[in-house]
Amino acid sequence: MSIHPFPDFNGRTIRLLLLELLRRLDLTRVTLAPESEAERELYFRALEAADQLDWQPLLRIWQQRFVAATSDSPNQP
Repeated sequence: MSIHPFPDFNGRTIRLLLLELLRRLDLTRVTLAPESEAERELYFRALEAADQLDWQPLLRIWQQRFVAATSDSPNQP
């Protein structure tokens, strides 16, 4: 079982869908891809955990991204 719909190019496809979702929901744009090798490794481990139905690591990553984006945005309270 896997949360990935395609064997390759998942990242680009998902980032496109996420950007559109953020726009439609009028949410703050967040960093969609890991910016360092350490973040990349952490993200892939979280994806592997999600494949096993443990969503907590992935949820924590996204929560941290939203917190960082809203604290950096001058338009957010």
